Amino acid sequence: MRSFSKANLARQDSEYLRGDMSACSFQKLVQLLDKQLNLDEKLEVLDHLHSCQICRDAVYQISRDRDEALFVHRPYNVEKHVA
Repeated sequence: MRSFSKANLARQDSEYLRGDMSACSFQKLVQLLDKQLNLDEKLEVLDHLHSCQICRDAVYQISRDRDEALFVHRPYNVEKHVA
């Protein structure tokens, strides 16, 4: 099982920056969805996604959360109570 502590995620991100995408990188997943990666980086992340269920789930959840069509706008009913 993978650990998602801040220290572990920072270490994994530094491994990715050295060119080792065997470690998960939340930052790179967001950059993939934002279309901010060059072709080589995109292929490396997609190759990682092929073998990492956790990152595939993360991409799905991030993209679902960003989908405005799924966001339900509800007006707030704010009541002020004056004592």
